[in-house]
Amino acid sequence: MPLLRATPPRPPHLQTPDRPLSSYTLGQVGAGSGYVIWGLRALVQGPPTIDGVARALSAMLGADGMAATTRLAQFADQLDGKGRRHVALAPSAQWELTHDELSLVSLFAASQAGARAAVGAHLTWLLGAGPALPQSLALSMTLSRLVEDIADIFSCHGVTIKPLTAAPRDPARAPGPFRPLTLTASSPPC
Repeated sequence: MPLLRATPPRPPHLQTPDRPLSSYTLGQVGAGSGYVIWGLRALVQGPPTIDGVARALSAMLGADGMAATTRLAQFADQLDGKGRRHVALAPSAQWELTHDELSLVSLFAASQAGARAAVGAHLTWLLGAGPALPQSLALSMTLSRLVEDIADIFSCHGVTIKPLTAAPRDPARAPGPFRPLTLTASSPPC
């Protein structure tokens, strides 16, 4: 039984960007951030399927990979259908990140750091919601719990979701190949 319903290539709220990309590339945001963004892109836009995302996260997070995938799929599903603004995700194979993807990275990094006020601010921005709307508060709490679960799973395995700074990438440097993670036998158990 699939964990995520079939999603059209361009869902209503999570879309490919029609505005400029940020100055960051997947290679600059670190493995944890890169896997969060790649996983969201892949779950929303395909390919790979949810099974491909689960295999990739399981390679990094062991038995907790499926739990992280499930929560990431739930996060995408909730954000997709219920936010009041469109969240721009670059195509799965795109090297550069959108500004909304940078906000997603900052959201997960803030959760991993225990910065609840920053988590709330990023969710408010991503949802396009004001704090006074009751349905926005309930959705924000649901998303906050999912983000916290994902960030905790990554932390438990020593995978950091790095907060980003405003430093731009060097435009003269062409992006190199994406290097897969290498797991060692000494990965910490959770």
